[in-house]
Amino acid sequence: MAQKQPKQQTKKEYRSMAEFKKHFFPNAYQKELAEERSRDPETFGTGLVEDLMEGVRRGLRKRNSGTR
Repeated sequence: MAQKQPKQQTKKEYRSMAEFKKHFFPNAYQKELAEERSRDPETFGTGLVEDLMEGVRRGLRKRNSGTR
């Protein structure tokens, strides 16, 4: 019987502190975002755009992964 090869893990890259916090501390990250949005109208608008863009990215990933 052939031996199984160990799985190779892909290394996750975090390009910002926000990505790191979002991955490892999702509840604290969401709470922090909510607090920021409530304080500053400009931050609120920026947060809405970031949420929208994240949704678009997820949709594109799903769409592209289904075609391969």
